[in-house]
Order: sequence, then structure tokens, then C-alpha cells
Amino acid sequence: MEIEAKINVRPLSVNQCFKSGRGKTYRTKEYLAYEEEVLYSLPKKKMLKGELGIDLEFGINKRYGTMDLDNFLKPLIDLLGKKFYFKNDNQICELLARKVKSKKDYIELRIYEIE
Repeated sequence: MEIEAKINVRPLSVNQCFKSGRGKTYRTKEYLAYEEEVLYSLPKKKMLKGELGIDLEFGINKRYGTMDLDNFLKPLIDLLGKKFYFKNDNQICELLARKVKSKKDYIELRIYEIE
């Protein structure tokens, strides 16, 4: 079984997700908006089991094209788990990620069970 989706949203860097103050860490307003958009846009599917692979493509416009690819991964993978596609992100054994220049921002993903 596999899950595929294309989300028309600007990928968010992990550096934009949290801020600290008074000894606590808070989710930013930008992250909360990103979380809502991603979770709303993802299809409802059954939980995947066993070892998983994920293919990701981040379409980035010129303004955000200098951001590091690895900074996009953690927030999105956490949200995929929150959508109940997998029980724990330690199930992910394969990961392919690419960043491409695009006129419009998007995230394209495929999650699959490794046989």
C-alpha cells in the first residue's frame, strides 16, 4: 500500500517552526498555519505498517530557494505521523528528497511500505 499527494503550500523550514522564551519552546504562528494546511490537504488513508520509504519533492520559488533541503524534512515528517500514516517515524528506512525551482511552491510526496 502507498500514499501519494501533492500539496500546494510553501515548504516550511524547521528554523521557522519554533521559538523559545522563558524556558519554554513554542510553535510559531507560521508553523500552526503550515500544520493546518498540510493536515487538511493530505488524503485520509489507513496506517502503513512495517518499514517505510518516503519520496519527497519540494517545489520552491526563487525567494526561498536558498533554504537547506534538510530543514524541510523534520516538520513534514512529523505531520505525516500526526496524520496517522505511520505509528513512529523510526519506521522510515528509505528517504529520497529533492528541492526544485518552481514558479509555485508545493510539496509532492509518496509514502510506501518496503517489502
